[in-house]
Amino acid sequence: MKVKEIFIVGFMLFAMFFGAGNLIFPVALGFQSGSNFWPAILGFILTGVGLPLVSVIVGSISENGYRDLLHKIHPTYSVVFLLIIYLTIGPFFAIPRTATTAYEIGVVPFLGTSTSMGLFIFSLIFFLVVLMVALSPNNLADNIGKYLTPA
Repeated sequence: MKVKEIFIVGFMLFAMFFGAGNLIFPVALGFQSGSNFWPAILGFILTGVGLPLVSVIVGSISENGYRDLLHKIHPTYSVVFLLIIYLTIGPFFAIPRTATTAYEIGVVPFLGTSTSMGLFIFSLIFFLVVLMVALSPNNLADNIGKYLTPA
């Protein structure tokens, strides 16, 4: 790999794995752990840094990625396990969290309180906008620059 490609992959991995949880959780963990700080931070580093790093390394070993490696265990296992992982990462956790976070940060301060109905209505509007933007990927930069960012 060229140096430029290494930086691009490095920044991509950083963006994928470094979220608010990795910024806020270690501090909160350290505060709450008290005299058990070292075991707590070691556990966090192993699970929050070590496991994702190992998974990237394992996925990069095979030319065809994770499915090829898991296929060696069992063909059905490879499909079921990856389906569970993809659903967990996407529709079950990340997608609902995007609407909830936007609602809590962007709407609740103006309403003063959070309601289930407010979150439901906001989520419908939020995902309708996301769908409209996603349906025209060629205009993604224009749509974000012209409409979403000013909004």
